[in-house]
Amino acid sequence: MTATPARPPAPYDSSAMLALSVHANPGIYALIAGSGISFGAGVPTGWGVIQELVRRMASVADPDTALGTEFDAEKWWAETFPSKELGYDAVLEACTLTPTERRRFLEPFFVPTDEELEAGTKTPAEAHRAIARLVKRGSIKVIVTTNFDDLLEKALDACRRPS
Repeated sequence: MTATPARPPAPYDSSAMLALSVHANPGIYALIAGSGISFGAGVPTGWGVIQELVRRMASVADPDTALGTEFDAEKWWAETFPSKELGYDAVLEACTLTPTERRRFLEPFFVPTDEELEAGTKTPAEAHRAIARLVKRGSIKVIVTTNFDDLLEKALDACRRPS
């Protein structure tokens, strides 16, 4: 049996190869953005929001117990709601009654206060601006995002405005 010869290493790393391909093939790539893209801008990830909401629920359920940094949201949820899998929908259902209430409940996680705006928090970060530049030059035409924040939209709007 003849062994297949090993493929020689690529002359560039995979990030450089992808960048070259995006540049050489404008408009054929789509971008998928999750909550991690906004983490650097001070917006918590989806998991971070879930953990904080569960922490708040635990604090309300037992106000006499101080919840330290060792609080285990998954354990508390499993003990409190053994028949419900921990996730966004289940937590919001347990915390709120209406869609309007849910939106207001989540808003502080994603919408900056005046103080946060002044500090540059919860505003488009370099990742958002870089994506906006890719869209502006036609490299990316489709963006799919799971984010609740509007930082990518704000970066796209700012990129469209004349300097």
